[in-house]
Amino acid sequence: MNKTLTNHIRNTQLLVKRLEQKRPLTMRHSCNVNKISCRIAQKLGVEDETELAYLRMGTLLHDLGKVDIPTSIIDKPGLLNNTEYCIIMKHTIFGHQQLRSFPIEVSQIALYHHERYDGQGYPYGLNGEQIPLLARICSVADVYDAMVSWRPYHKGKSLQEAIYELERGSGRQFDPFIVGIFINQLLDIECDQSIVPL
Repeated sequence: MNKTLTNHIRNTQLLVKRLEQKRPLTMRHSCNVNKISCRIAQKLGVEDETELAYLRMGTLLHDLGKVDIPTSIIDKPGLLNNTEYCIIMKHTIFGHQQLRSFPIEVSQIALYHHERYDGQGYPYGLNGEQIPLLARICSVADVYDAMVSWRPYHKGKSLQEAIYELERGSGRQFDPFIVGIFINQLLDIECDQSIVPL
């Protein structure tokens, strides 16, 4: 492993500690997203070790920008109003800014993981393969873990409910090929006790 990559991994560890201190539930979610994303990448045939390292770093830090969002919004038990939603959408920009010293492949995961395959996402309305592959992988893993985990505003969905939502979003919210790969692997991932729904 080259020295530059080693330094980025060390910096990732420091930022993970910061996120864990300020947003422990977000960090737990990010660890799950990281594990799920790596499983998806493996099944997609991503073999380049540097690219996989970027995926691991980026998924661990994809929600880093939430440290700059007020706790009252992050932990709000009800639905967000329009003003609050506009504020929380900024976490992608904040995360990207905090990761500007990292390789672009890493910071792009934070920036683009809420883009949608149909172009209706944020912050830039990218569509299809305009969205980098690693961000498309993260998007599926992120939404899946959010669906099956407890949140202040909803209880976790069942596996079958989550699969239904993924299928419903295939080709609209998500890359359909990635969704297909992931659904085929869901039972294996669900058996991994190291992925802990919140």
